[in-house]
Amino acid sequence: MKSYSEDKYDPDVNPTVTSSFITAAFRFGHSLLPNVVERWSSTHKFI
Repeated sequence: MKSYSEDKYDPDVNPTVTSSFITAAFRFGHSLLPNVVERWSSTHKFI
């Protein structure tokens, strides 16, 4: 059985990430952000 903990270079493996996957990841991540970002001072008061 092949161990996946081997740190060997395999030139046949394509390490690139597809544009569609990157776009979906950014859209999902940004959908979690609120529409308004609250700002707080160093004394923990709303600005």
